[in-house]
Amino acid sequence: TAVVEYKLSVSSVVEDDMGAYHCKVEYPQGAQMSQPAYLQIQEPAQITLIVATGGEKAGDSMELLCQATGIPKPTITWRRSGKEFPDEETTSVVTVYNEPGSSLVLINSTTEEDQGVYSCVAFNGVGEPAILDTEIALEAAVKVVTVASASSLLVFIIAVCTAVMLFALYRRRKRKNALHPEDEKLPPPTPQDEQDLENHVYDNEAKRPPPPPPFAIAKASAKVHR
Repeated sequence: TAVVEYKLSVSSVVEDDMGAYHCKVEYPQGAQMSQPAYLQIQEPAQITLIVATGGEKAGDSMELLCQATGIPKPTITWRRSGKEFPDEETTSVVTVYNEPGSSLVLINSTTEEDQGVYSCVAFNGVGEPAILDTEIALEAAVKVVTVASASSLLVFIIAVCTAVMLFALYRRRKRKNALHPEDEKLPPPTPQDEQDLENHVYDNEAKRPPPPPPFAIAKASAKVHR
């Protein structure tokens, strides 16, 4: 009995070529189907995209996206400055969305600790893992002065200006009094001062000599006119 061999050749296989293949032989008496032969394709992981958006300065939110191809589709993990990310030491709020061949990382309210080199690691068990880096640098956060702080600052400035003006006025009056002491206003007399002044007047009246007689005044005048 002659044996006939049939071969199937597939060039430039792609992922869609994977699956079960059967050989079917038909005879006059009927047809016969062979056992399935499975075609499997393996392709190492390859990163096609890594991008970071947002995170221009500390306090902003930031997104990291990594996509990779491979057969089977690779699983993606992240590293930051050579360490697994996120880990137990991560202080920022981090959310990771993973699916085969893709990973999205969301970092809310970034801090200076979120700076560094982020590595996307894609691996599917074929060959070596694929790694691609992107570096993140954040600017210092700008401090926003709240309304309450601005009001407090305004009150402080007004108080300082008032104190300076009062001190300058005091110095000016003190200098004027030093140059013109007669202009300095004396404090109003007290009732005791008024009583002492009245007693002093009475004492002077008692000690004053009596006026000369009119004849003595006329005689003295006559001597002057000579």
